[in-house]
Amino acid sequence: MKRFMLIGSLLLSMFVISCEDTSDAVITCDNYDAWLSSCDNCSVSVACEDNYLDLPVDIQMDLDECSDIIVSAGCADWSTTVQECVDLGVDYLGVVCTVDPYCGDGTCDTDEDEETCPADCVVASYCGDETCDTDEDEINCAEDCGYIVCDYYADWLEGCYDDCTTATTCLDEYASYAEDEVLLEDLSFCAEALSVEALELTCNDIYVTGTTDSCDYLLEENLGSAGTCTFK
Repeated sequence: MKRFMLIGSLLLSMFVISCEDTSDAVITCDNYDAWLSSCDNCSVSVACEDNYLDLPVDIQMDLDECSDIIVSAGCADWSTTVQECVDLGVDYLGVVCTVDPYCGDGTCDTDEDEETCPADCVVASYCGDETCDTDEDEINCAEDCGYIVCDYYADWLEGCYDDCTTATTCLDEYASYAEDEVLLEDLSFCAEALSVEALELTCNDIYVTGTTDSCDYLLEENLGSAGTCTFK
């Protein structure tokens, strides 16, 4: 009697496990199919559930977790994790991806932009994008970072002169010297040094090291100013 009871228990356990696996297979395959189809690039094969049931438990668990992740992510949020989950589906569930464009394919398509698909549409920084990036400065990218020099120069003019500020063309003038690194370095040095003088209310002119060039003259000659500019 005990023997039959034991066999019955084992059969019941196997039935329960089988039901749980089948249920998980349906949920996971449905999640993958619904999400991938909505993104217009992939879908699961008809053999998805059979493929799932033939897998080791640890891979089944990974696929279960992945199916929850992709459903929560949405098509626009194609992160590295989502891509890994898609790859897992391709490897084990028979997921088939078409050649249709999709977020995450490495190409910023006409219906995608930086907000809807940052994975494909993030624009790399470059000199001339009107942003002074961390790898740029007023010497190696005068076009984007010249405002630093003009701001320093404004400190000097507004702090040490009456009715005087930088010309509206200051940034354009500075950027026009992009090929003359020596001049850019002198202008940058002078503007910062004179800014310190103005902020400390000393207003002493400074000369470029090793030359007889006055910083005040050098900046005025190359960047200009606006107003009557009467020295205080």
